[in-house]
Amino acid sequence: MKFFLLILTSVLIHVNSFSQNKVSTNGVKHVLLEHTAGAWNALSPDAISISDKTKVLYPVTIIARHHSNDAMQQPSTQQYHNAFNGQGYPKGSVDRNLFAGENNVITSRSVWPDYTLIQSQLSPTFDIDIIYSYDTLTRGVDVTIEATTLTALQGKYAVNLFVVEDSVTGTGSGYDQKNDYDNTTGHAYYGAGDPIKGFIHMNVVRMVLGGVYGDEILTNPAASAKGAQTYSFVLPQAYNARQIRLIAFVAKYTPSNPQDCEVQNSIETDNDLYCAYLTPKEKLCIVSVDTTSNKIVLGWEPALLPIKQYRVYKESSGGYQLIGAVPWNTNTYTDNNANPKSQSYKYKITTVDSCDKELFLDSATTHNTIHLSYAVIYGNKRFVTWTPYTGSEILSYVVKRSNIGNGYNTIAQLPPGTTGYVDTNAPAGVNEYRVEAELKNVCNFGSPQNKYVYSNTATAWPTGISKMSTEAIAVIPNPAKNTITISGLEDNVCAVQVYNTVGQQVIYSTLNTRKLLDVSTIPSGLYILKISSKEKNYIIQFRKL
Repeated sequence: MKFFLLILTSVLIHVNSFSQNKVSTNGVKHVLLEHTAGAWNALSPDAISISDKTKVLYPVTIIARHHSNDAMQQPSTQQYHNAFNGQGYPKGSVDRNLFAGENNVITSRSVWPDYTLIQSQLSPTFDIDIIYSYDTLTRGVDVTIEATTLTALQGKYAVNLFVVEDSVTGTGSGYDQKNDYDNTTGHAYYGAGDPIKGFIHMNVVRMVLGGVYGDEILTNPAASAKGAQTYSFVLPQAYNARQIRLIAFVAKYTPSNPQDCEVQNSIETDNDLYCAYLTPKEKLCIVSVDTTSNKIVLGWEPALLPIKQYRVYKESSGGYQLIGAVPWNTNTYTDNNANPKSQSYKYKITTVDSCDKELFLDSATTHNTIHLSYAVIYGNKRFVTWTPYTGSEILSYVVKRSNIGNGYNTIAQLPPGTTGYVDTNAPAGVNEYRVEAELKNVCNFGSPQNKYVYSNTATAWPTGISKMSTEAIAVIPNPAKNTITISGLEDNVCAVQVYNTVGQQVIYSTLNTRKLLDVSTIPSGLYILKISSKEKNYIIQFRKL
C-alpha cells in the first residue's frame, strides 16, 4: 500500500481555545494619569501633549484618556468626571490623589508632570498581577487581577480594570480633533490643522469593568495579604484586538469620600490582547516510510488556531535540531536526509503562530519511527524484529511479507508491545518483510490509509546457524562505543562476524583471549553479531553508539 500524502489547502478555522498571558508590577511603582478628552474640545491637543511628555519623562506613567461627546465616548467618562468633581475639559488626575493645595482630585493639566514625579517616588503598597486570555473565535476576554499588599494597611481597597485602545481613527467631527494650537509656534500640534483630520487617538478608554470606584477585595489588610477579582467580557467587533491594552489598578475604596480614593499601584499590558491565545499545539500523528520514495514522511492534522508555519525537528546527538519548516497550508514533510533502513529516528514538530509564538519544543510529542532491525534465516525459519512505534496509540502490529517481488500480504497481526515475529511458513525464494502499526485513531490529514504507519523493508538473509542462541551469551557493554566483551563463550571460538541490518558483513575477526572485539570503525546503528565455534553457532544483537 502506498503511504498517501495530502496537502491541506483549506483555510484554517478557529476554536474556542485560549491560554494565559501575565504581567506584574514586581515591586515597581507605576503612576496612573487619567484625563478627559474630546474630539470637539480644542484644548484636548494640549492635554494630550502634556500627558505624552509626562510619560517620556517618567516611563512608569500609565495614561488613560476618557473621551466624552465624540465617537469614542463611554458612560464611564461622565461618571469619572462627576465622581471626582471635574470642572471643565480637559482635566485629569494623577493616581486619583488629592495633592496639597488642591480642592479636587481632578486638576488642571499644567501640574500633571510635577504630581507624576511625586507619585513615582513613593514606595508601592501593592504588587499587582494581570493574568489574561483572549478567545480568537468568540472575542471573549478573561482577566484575573491579583493584588498582594507589600505592607500592612488600614481601610478598604478595590481593584479596577480599564480596556484601552490605541490607534483609533476615523472621519468626521467624531474623530477629527479640534485644535487651538494650530498657530502656536513650538507646540506639538502647531501647523497640524484645525481640525486635525484623521487624528490618531491613543490610550482611549473603551470599557471600565469595575465602575468608577472598582470592586472591593480587601479590608485592613496585613502585609502579604492577597485579594483577587476576575472579569469576563466580549470585546466588541468595532474594537481592534491588536490595539487593545488592559490597565489594572488598586485604589482606596471610599465611595462616600471621593477625595480619599488614591491609586496604590497600577499595571498595564502591551497592546497584545490578540496574541493572548493558546499557542497552537501540533498534532503530529504519523511518521512513516513512504513505500514509493522510501523516504521518511511526517504527517499531521492542521492546527486549529492561526499559525504561520510548522517547524520540524529531528533528534541528533542527544538533542533536537531544526531540519525544516513549511507554511501553514502544508501538513506533510519529507526528510530527504534520513535512511530508514539504517536506524530508527525521532521527530517533533512545533507551530509558529501569527504572533510569532512558537510552541515549546519540550511540550511537543515525540514520534519514533518503526525500524525493521533485521530479518534473518536460521534453519527453515525467518526471524523478524523491529523497534516499537511511539507518539500515537496503536492497536496492533501487522507483519507483511512479499515473496520474490510480489505484493505484500499479511502474515501476522500482533498486540502492542510486540517487537519480534518468527515466520515458520515462508515460501521458497527471496522473502521481504515490512511491519505496519495500526493506529487507534486515523490521522486526519489524508486518505483513510493513514491509519497505518509503515516501517522500512528488509530481505531475510541466511545466518548459517540452525537456531537462535539461548545460552547465557552477553555483549558488554550494549550499546557499545569502541569495544565489546563477549561473555559466556567457550575458548574454541573460530570466528566472529558482524552484520548490519541489511545483511552486509562489516566486521570479520577472531577474538583475543579477553574476548574483546573492536567496533569503533563501524557507524552507529543496530548490528547482528554471529559467533562461530567448533560445536555451535551463536547470534546476538547489539547497538553501536
